[in-house]
Amino acid sequence: MKLRHESTTRQEEKKTPLNRKLFQMQTYEVRVHHSRSYGDPISVKKGDRVFLSGEMDDWDGHIWLWAKALDGRQGWLPSAYFEQWTDWQSCDFSMNTLELTCQIGSVLTATDEKFGWLLCHSGQGDINQDEKGWVPKRCLTLLGQ
Repeated sequence: MKLRHESTTRQEEKKTPLNRKLFQMQTYEVRVHHSRSYGDPISVKKGDRVFLSGEMDDWDGHIWLWAKALDGRQGWLPSAYFEQWTDWQSCDFSMNTLELTCQIGSVLTATDEKFGWLLCHSGQGDINQDEKGWVPKRCLTLLGQ
């Protein structure tokens, strides 16, 4: 995930509880255009090893770490999933960091939320067939409120 270009030097993150509760599917309207940052971003599965470079970024109060997977793909992963923030670490989670490009006025269905981002599906059809990816929550407005 492409985050702000500047890196934070904060050594400790506020401990954010991992939100394990069931996310209720919600509909949002895009209020700020968002473009996918990477064509082939990092994707990890539980048990994968990643190299954490030590580069950090603060995204809306959540610390993200620059990681490189064994397959060479790189990208940002949430620090809350790691006990140590440098060197080789094993993942105890699965996450695909593919972002969704979306235009102002588009309507999206969100099926998950993590660390300031929503996993959104485009289109009005079957969410299993729609294009999906992560969109910054700050770019969206919840419909029906």
